[in-house]
Amino acid sequence: MDAEKLEDLYRRFAPLVHARARRILGDADAEDVVQEVFLRLYRNPPRDERCMIDWIYTTSTNASLDRLRFRRRRDPSWHEEVRDAQVALGARSVEAVLASQDLFRKLLAHVDRRTQEVAVLHYLEEMDQSEMARLLGVSRKTVGERLRRFEKQARRLIGRWNP
Repeated sequence: MDAEKLEDLYRRFAPLVHARARRILGDADAEDVVQEVFLRLYRNPPRDERCMIDWIYTTSTNASLDRLRFRRRRDPSWHEEVRDAQVALGARSVEAVLASQDLFRKLLAHVDRRTQEVAVLHYLEEMDQSEMARLLGVSRKTVGERLRRFEKQARRLIGRWNP
């Protein structure tokens, strides 16, 4: 890919990548994700440029989720923050805890990639199961199972640190 083409793509899509990263990560690391996505684009562009927006969306999501896992490894004591925030929220349900985006991000870092995708699409993008199934290329039943898996794992993690 030549520099002029990359520059054009950066102008067009960098704001979208940044917004996607901020939605998943918050303000921290969003700029790094933008740089990572365009470095990946430079090194290994999609074969079909008609799929560019899908490639950008998927790569942005994956790079953001990679950052979440990195944060978890870097700061293993985050469960104390989950407990403190849960107390501050007065949360007795997983749904109430998941309403806090900061807690959601921390819980998201502890599940597998496929479960993360469904959780992000459901809780951040507010997609219904049919939309998620179409986007991910899986059945609606599979989406429902992954969503239930995330909620079950979130309950387990929250329960571990419940005061």
